[in-house]
Amino acid sequence: MSPAVPAARLVALDWGSTRLRAWLLGDRGAILDERQGGDGASTLQGGAPAFDQALARLAGDWLGQGLPVLACGMVGSAHGWREAPYVACQARVDRLHEHLVEVRTSGGDALRIVPGLIDEPARSTPDVMRGEETQVVGLLHARPELADGA
Repeated sequence: MSPAVPAARLVALDWGSTRLRAWLLGDRGAILDERQGGDGASTLQGGAPAFDQALARLAGDWLGQGLPVLACGMVGSAHGWREAPYVACQARVDRLHEHLVEVRTSGGDALRIVPGLIDEPARSTPDVMRGEETQVVGLLHARPELADGA
């Protein structure tokens, strides 16, 4: 009898300006597979179709299985697949899902883009994050003691 193959639960994307990184995740966030390529948001020409094609090239075999697809980073910028407007700080992590922006791939998969965060102090330039906020949320989930006093 062969060992059970872990079931995939999520396709996670970190789509930066210069790189696209993808993970196929199983239960409890176990990494089942990971890939990366050079199709960053700033390198793609042709709008939404170019993003769709880049995703298909890198992880097309993970799509079409009914898995949720969650993306963060520059994919949600004004130059990305679709803009996900910034959410003002102090944003509640447990409410961030209310601001996801959905696009459909050419194969019909729902891809949800995590919004960035913005801090707009009264007397200085706004400070923004797009992609890094998702990494911080993951870190705080894994190490809750780091959120003490945050």
